[in-house]
Amino acid sequence: MYRAAKQTLTIILLALFASAFAACNRPASGGGTEASGDPSAVAATVNGKNIMLSEVEKLISAQTQGQQAQLSPLQLAQARLQVLEGLIQ
Repeated sequence: MYRAAKQTLTIILLALFASAFAACNRPASGGGTEASGDPSAVAATVNGKNIMLSEVEKLISAQTQGQQAQLSPLQLAQARLQVLEGLIQ
């Protein structure tokens, strides 16, 4: 069972990273700091509980003291993955 959970987590993290990377390649739309532009987007579901992208962004903002705009797109994607992994754990 642990192996299946680890594989699922890996797939989720890779999908999130790919989404964040794709979002970095889009032209700026003047939106907020949300990767998907939708604060109600679900970043992951663990044991039936949704982890919202807005929750991930809120934690990143707290960790960077609101200075996430100074991070490169790669650093921001890595931060999102780390925060999401922490929330999943």
